[in-house]
Amino acid sequence: MEAYYRSFGVPVITVRPFNTYGPGQSARAVIPTIITQALTQDYLNLGSLDTKRDFTYVDDTVAGFLMAGQALMDAMQAIRERQAAKESVTEQVRKRKQEQKEQQDKSPVKKPFPTGSLDMESGEPLIKDPAETSSLNRSAPFIIDHDPEAEGYDQSFPHKQESRPPSSVLGQEFNLGTGSEVTIGEITEIILKIVGKPGLPIHQDPERMRPAKSEVMRLLSDNSKAREQLGWRPTVSLEEGLERTIAWISDHLDRYRIGIYER
Repeated sequence: MEAYYRSFGVPVITVRPFNTYGPGQSARAVIPTIITQALTQDYLNLGSLDTKRDFTYVDDTVAGFLMAGQALMDAMQAIRERQAAKESVTEQVRKRKQEQKEQQDKSPVKKPFPTGSLDMESGEPLIKDPAETSSLNRSAPFIIDHDPEAEGYDQSFPHKQESRPPSSVLGQEFNLGTGSEVTIGEITEIILKIVGKPGLPIHQDPERMRPAKSEVMRLLSDNSKAREQLGWRPTVSLEEGLERTIAWISDHLDRYRIGIYER
């Protein structure tokens, strides 16, 4: 998307959600995997407990997308307004030139006399200065021949006063994350505490361990741009989000194949 913006000026915003979780999530994600096993088993089968993630509740992620969409719509509206202003100024200049040309065509024109012509009675030269032999009547209006499209022209033409996009959000990337990280082991402890099974045994299943070279040990967002330019901020804490998710999964356990590793 950024390439299309930079290459063709397509108005886009890129949104990066960080580890969204919540009701309805499939068992391919780690949080539903932990919850379904914690609710129904006497032990947990998990992979690595040391990886760190920035978990963001689904309501906050959705709010971020909506705010980004609104920011994009506002930016596009600004583009349309600027284009309309540009076309309006260009049309005004065209009409002004046309009116000046019509007025010039109606103005009387002096016929030049050869230099050195004399008045028959006084004998004085009829033309004292050759520079006065212009075919254009000096009383004709002066035409300002400015081109609003010319490079650098910015007098009374606001659309040429700056080249930057009308909105700073265009072409930007925004991270939707809490800015906090937690290990899988830590989030497992929180879930077990909420379901009332603290200390439940955890087995690290080799099948669930990712190859060392493919594992991402840490994902942590910097959401400062989203806060400053979109006005977005996460509102649901990890504990509250987990409580909501556990409640939903408890009522929909039939949708999960508990204990089966969903790749």
